[in-house]
Amino acid sequence: MATLSPFLVPGLTITISVAAAVISYYNYRLKKTLNIKNQLFNEKLKKYIELSRKLAEFIELLDVAGPTLNQSQHDHSVRELLLEQAEKANRLGQEIEYLVIDAHMLVPGKIISQLMDFVTTQNMGGTGELSKMDRVSYWKNEELFRKKAERLIRAFREDLHVEKLSFSMPSKTTRRDG
Repeated sequence: MATLSPFLVPGLTITISVAAAVISYYNYRLKKTLNIKNQLFNEKLKKYIELSRKLAEFIELLDVAGPTLNQSQHDHSVRELLLEQAEKANRLGQEIEYLVIDAHMLVPGKIISQLMDFVTTQNMGGTGELSKMDRVSYWKNEELFRKKAERLIRAFREDLHVEKLSFSMPSKTTRRDG
């Protein structure tokens, strides 16, 4: 069996120690970077979930307000209900705007501009205007809101790389061969 020279042992020990220290340092840096990325991803995901819920609430409100507007053309007693829905739409618009302001540090500028575009167009001219709006312009605006909301949801998914995440995750089902 070969023995190591007593002069070689300290050098070998130092080399192994330095290599271990370098590997530990890079491992620490990688872990720290991953922790920051994970935290930012989670915060962004929370904001997108909140924004998506508010967009869905707004679209649901449109689903109710449209038939109410159609009914108000024949029944003037429905106008009070229409005013309530218009006020709720304005509140939802303000909540979306506050969420946009809250999320502006996490969300890319492209998405912020799309959100602000949605917020500015969601206001159909103020609370009293919905009751005075004709059906044709309402349904045209309603279609525009739906398209913008769909584009925003797609942009959220793209920013989070949902397709990549879904594709790269292992399947939870296990196969059993007879």
